[in-house]
Amino acid sequence: MSPSLYPDKKTFATIQSYDDDSKSYTVMTHGAKGDSGNGSGRVLKGVPRMTPSPSDKSVLPNDTVVVIDFDVGIPLIAGVVPINAKRQYVDEVPNTAPDMGGFEETGKSTQYTGGYYRQPDDPRNVFSGDWCRSSPDGNFVAALRGKLSKVYGSERAQIIASGFHNLVRTVCENYEHFSSFGDLTIYNKNGRCNLKFVGAADQLNESGGQEQNWTFHLDIGDEGNLFNMRITSSDGRSTNAEFSISPDGVIEMFGKNGWTQVTAGTLKQTVGVDLVRRVTGSDRKVVGEASSHKYDSDLDQDVAENLTSNVGNNELNTIGGNQTNLISKQRIETITGGAVTEATPTNIACEVNLINGSYDVHVGSPAKASSPLALAGYHVYTYNGAIVLGENLNPAESSTPFSGNTGVSVSLNTRGLGSVGLGCRLPPFNNPLTESSNPATDSAMLFIKWQAWANKLIQLLDTHVHPTAWGPSLAAQVPVGTNLGFAAQLAGLIMPVKSLRVVIGA
Repeated sequence: MSPSLYPDKKTFATIQSYDDDSKSYTVMTHGAKGDSGNGSGRVLKGVPRMTPSPSDKSVLPNDTVVVIDFDVGIPLIAGVVPINAKRQYVDEVPNTAPDMGGFEETGKSTQYTGGYYRQPDDPRNVFSGDWCRSSPDGNFVAALRGKLSKVYGSERAQIIASGFHNLVRTVCENYEHFSSFGDLTIYNKNGRCNLKFVGAADQLNESGGQEQNWTFHLDIGDEGNLFNMRITSSDGRSTNAEFSISPDGVIEMFGKNGWTQVTAGTLKQTVGVDLVRRVTGSDRKVVGEASSHKYDSDLDQDVAENLTSNVGNNELNTIGGNQTNLISKQRIETITGGAVTEATPTNIACEVNLINGSYDVHVGSPAKASSPLALAGYHVYTYNGAIVLGENLNPAESSTPFSGNTGVSVSLNTRGLGSVGLGCRLPPFNNPLTESSNPATDSAMLFIKWQAWANKLIQLLDTHVHPTAWGPSLAAQVPVGTNLGFAAQLAGLIMPVKSLRVVIGA
């Protein structure tokens, strides 16, 4: 090889281009030993690069200053020397030059040595023993002392692995992860952040290959209105289950075919305002122990069909105000009154205590919107028992005078003919013409007035005299010379007519 064609031993050169097919460079020499006249300005083509190992596949960029070595007989790129570097201070380092955060040797200090070869894109804090590779546009891969590894694309796109802390840290503005289960993406869209994950369990029909029939959807952030998780059909048209949380604190849960809550401990629910509960099917509640309900305000119940209540023991209702029951049809009450052996006259099966006020019963009153054509009646039946209308003869509850009255009155207020029966059964109210099974055989009367009338009649009969041809007639005597005839026969029949239990007052 002619010495005139190549400079002596080594020279600086600048890379002009790279040929990927031949893995070689075209360079322009600077001249041997800094002498511009000693082989400078020569263009060398097909120059290979010496690498530390076959696995080093990196390519040097254009305008890189390299060392060309001719000792092996061909020009060879032996290394890279940034002889044209310009001093850069920390505040002048461009964004493409990151701080790797390596561990500097103890006691080592940085001082000016006269030479300066730092490139603008060289990372900071890379020390002896550290390994770092970079690309011209600011992408770095580093294995640093302290068991620290970094893959750096930018401040907001890097992966850090710390062996001392068993830590892998991913720093990113946008993130994508694709797996056999689904796709996870984190992205910033016009300053609105989102996390989205879609997945499916069936690789054959839903998530395998080119299939994207996702059944699991998770949206966190702006597009999910903070948080939304749902299970859908493979075509995404129907939602089978959903759980969402809105930014203003609204939580919604939906289960298409069921929702089960199971806890071995205490379940507490606190509702600050209103509670709306809607059940379109059946509602069944089973409480193993006591159940307590307290309502500080109104309680409204609206039952469209039947309401059945079964109390195994006692029931106590305490009402602080009024109670109003509106029944559109019949009301039937059955009171057993204890066991059969307790069915004695002293066994009170039903007790009503009116502390203050009156007890009014209106049956068929037109003033209460009743129909006069209904001929409503009021029936009270007792079998071999007693019906008491009046004061309680118990000395512990003797009557107390009120409003000038000293007794208890019972009024039968009616204007109907034969509407009050004693010892008989009246015809049915809805058909007065029907014959009763136990008809009345007599009618009540005003005895005192009748007694005066009867005594006056007897007196007139006994004192009545008829004139005759031989003189006035004499009153009959029974026997002769004793009582008057009518008084003797009729006076004893007056008092038996008087009722011993029924009296009438004005």
